[in-house]
Amino acid sequence: MADQDLVELEKLLLGITNGLKPSARKKIAEKAAIIPRLRNAKRIQANTDPDGRAFVPRKLKPNGKIRARANMFKKLRQFRRLLKKATLDGLEVGFFRGADARIATVHQEGLVDKFDKKFPKTVRYPVRRLLGYALAADAAAMDDVVNMVVFFAFAMPEQRLIVHAL
Repeated sequence: MADQDLVELEKLLLGITNGLKPSARKKIAEKAAIIPRLRNAKRIQANTDPDGRAFVPRKLKPNGKIRARANMFKKLRQFRRLLKKATLDGLEVGFFRGADARIATVHQEGLVDKFDKKFPKTVRYPVRRLLGYALAADAAAMDDVVNMVVFFAFAMPEQRLIVHAL
């Protein structure tokens, strides 16, 4: 899906949602946020960036072993931590509070942070993009979002839908 396709898609979705009441637009945004949230959680579980590359592996201990073989970010990918926010203007998926937001930001941007509260040294973490959108990989997800928006826009009987041509 090219950038021009995204612009046309945005115009189409704006035309559909502008004819709805604000409460209906917010409901649609809440429903549509489910798909990017699920896609990002699955990607984090697979330890891959949005563009499909594997995360930078953990560093080796001094004895030559990896700290843990399990997938990284087990708790961050849980739905109670990977939150969705719906507004009248759109939707957001991310880590919005407390330690989850700090950990995700440090890894997303490759910042310096303490490894452990007891460990006095700071460590520079490699960039591991937890959240993002890859046009090539998530074109199907965009189709799902469009279908969901259209379905919920037309399925709300209390709404009088007016599609604005842009």
